[in-house]
Amino acid sequence: MSSVISGGRSRARTFVRNTMIAALAGAAALTLAAGPAGAAQEQKGDLPKREVAYQPKAAKKGDVGTQSASSGGRSGDWNGDGVKDLLLRRGGDLLVSLHTGTYNGTATYAPPVAINYGWGNVRWLGQIDIDGNGLADLLAVYPNGDAKVFLHSGTFNGLNTLAPWPDGEANRPVVAYNLDIYDLIMTGDITGDGKDDLVGRRGDRTFLHTNTGQIGDGAAFFGAQLFVWGEGLRTDREQNLADVTLDGKLDFVFVASTGDLVVFDLASGTQTRAAVNWHLRSALTLSDVNKDGKVDLLGRIGTAGRLEAFTHGGTWQGENTFALPVWLGDGYNQYSVIS
Repeated sequence: MSSVISGGRSRARTFVRNTMIAALAGAAALTLAAGPAGAAQEQKGDLPKREVAYQPKAAKKGDVGTQSASSGGRSGDWNGDGVKDLLLRRGGDLLVSLHTGTYNGTATYAPPVAINYGWGNVRWLGQIDIDGNGLADLLAVYPNGDAKVFLHSGTFNGLNTLAPWPDGEANRPVVAYNLDIYDLIMTGDITGDGKDDLVGRRGDRTFLHTNTGQIGDGAAFFGAQLFVWGEGLRTDREQNLADVTLDGKLDFVFVASTGDLVVFDLASGTQTRAAVNWHLRSALTLSDVNKDGKVDLLGRIGTAGRLEAFTHGGTWQGENTFALPVWLGDGYNQYSVIS
């Protein structure tokens, strides 16, 4: 099975694009004029000033801590054992490296297995649980802004892992249009209903598209609601969603242009620096590598493509939250997606 970009619908796409851009402009103007309700002003040090316009709801039990993504940086469960595995893209090939079940340095992940081919033309690729069943699905955004979902078949079985579309690949629906207006895309259960929503960055603002639960033509994600806005958003290197503060709600996690990894607690409106020098790392994935239910950091660094894990210490303590890095393996620079 290979991903196919469906043609036609140019008139509908133009209408949706114009409607979305108008909605984004209107939401931004309204919020800038009135200011988001309940947004705290406390900042730390020289961190950029940011505010939240939409308060996330408490996540469904079991979903907190690993529901996050950036430009391809999100963990997911591929074999149904409840442990987060790695999705990798090498050229146009999609591979999954299963977690062995034991957090043990270079023995943590098994050798990758191919699950599909022909993904080299995808602009953005991320793992998403769109139907809330706990298994990883794929969200693919193509260069023209069309987005398609590829559901898990229910069984991890190599090239049969992704379910074929019943009416054939040529008829696989475009679940969202015009996502090319965003240069970063994240997914996570913002609304607390157990299904992942979508957040996109456009300039100094991010916008929330809630999951409708319907996988049909243009029907999977709803609206364009202002989410987080403020200084420096347009220059962030990475943006993610995960419950780092352990309050049961997703936080906004970003790598600023300075290289600081910062956690924006959306519930309180406060920001705290959690790590430094993340500009030296060419990839960031949020996962749960030691299976304790708390978010861990995976980062790639150096010409050898070394992948390292920074585990959460169990309490939110700012720059003392994450442990020193543990080497997971080399050679990860061959992958354009580590998720």
